[in-house]
Amino acid sequence: MSYIKNCKICGQRISLREMSHGQWVAFDVNTDKPHKHGKSSRKKAGPKIQSNQIDRESPTNNDGFPTGQTVVIAVVVIGLLFFFFS
Repeated sequence: MSYIKNCKICGQRISLREMSHGQWVAFDVNTDKPHKHGKSSRKKAGPKIQSNQIDRESPTNNDGFPTGQTVVIAVVVIGLLFFFFS
């Protein structure tokens, strides 16, 4: 059994659910994530802005390959050329 209501502390909508051992636990509505006050489980929908900034977590060069993968491919190709032509 569950109830949907607003949290008394942060005002977000929560789902109070009765667990098998009889204890009531608050979850964010329509999720299985336990409720934490002031934290929204859903990402806020905002306008998608296309930027020309480089993503620092996975840098890529102009051909679309990650920079590390391009370096590895280059080293392997140079190694094979050296092996076959030396």
